[in-house]
Amino acid sequence: MGKWIEIVGMPLYSKKNSKVIAKKRILSSKRVREYEERMLPVYIAKRNEWKKQFDKAEKPVSIEFYLIRPTKSKFDVLNMLQLPLDMMQTAEWIPDDDVYTVNPIFTGWEINKDKSKCGFKCRVK
Repeated sequence: MGKWIEIVGMPLYSKKNSKVIAKKRILSSKRVREYEERMLPVYIAKRNEWKKQFDKAEKPVSIEFYLIRPTKSKFDVLNMLQLPLDMMQTAEWIPDDDVYTVNPIFTGWEINKDKSKCGFKCRVK
């Protein structure tokens, strides 16, 4: 198993449940766009550390995710993992988030009311 890599600084949001309609187009919500903008440098900074684990693993790579959330409100795990997987692809952690490349595994979650410490940690299983 690989070492846990933390991506914290902002809570995760569901991309699926955060869509807005603007001039006949469907866009991600303001919160999701803000997350993508603010957190992309964090993903990029940790890319090399991640690639050491990912590049050695057999495809599809099983990736464990542990979420850190600001509240105990109910959430859909699959929807919540969509944003980090898309960001991993954007930051070139993974070539694609399809079924032949990754197998996301939810391992649990905890509450931290300090939103600057929210996010997730992940590792190659």
